[in-house]
Amino acid sequence: RGAQETARLLNADPASIFKTIVILRDKHKKPLLVLVSGDSVVDLKLLASAIGEKKVHLPTEKEAEQVTGLQAGGISPLALLNKGFQVILDSSSQNFEQIHVSGGQRGLNIKLSVADLIKLTNARVEFVSKLDAKLYSVYLRAVKKALEIYREENIPLNTKLATEAQKYAVITG
Repeated sequence: RGAQETARLLNADPASIFKTIVILRDKHKKPLLVLVSGDSVVDLKLLASAIGEKKVHLPTEKEAEQVTGLQAGGISPLALLNKGFQVILDSSSQNFEQIHVSGGQRGLNIKLSVADLIKLTNARVEFVSKLDAKLYSVYLRAVKKALEIYREENIPLNTKLATEAQKYAVITG
């Protein structure tokens, strides 16, 4: 929800707002900082495979705050430079020249180039996310409503809208 609200406030594409998710792995290894688009969630299986681990898991909010020293909603790889965290940037970032990331405190966001973020944080770019099912469901309902309006007003459909509407029809029956 935070990334969606940030996108609205910044008048930005929600997919360009990247949230930092703390991920725990083997007890003897430092947690990861994984950045994924605001309309996505970390796919733990994809992530584990990408980093060569058998299993990874999400900490509680309190655990994430304890291992980073930052407040949830303000966790940022930029605020944790040189603290030993491995940073993974989801490959969806490659769709943008610039993205928004947390600046290290709740409510502070920084827009920077993907290339600069990778360079600053020594991030690895990996495919580690999937669409947030709840957000996708809302999106599909909106497409269905738009399709109804287009039909009522005899507006020609573009291919993308028609395809999304068909997906919705199949998913919802």
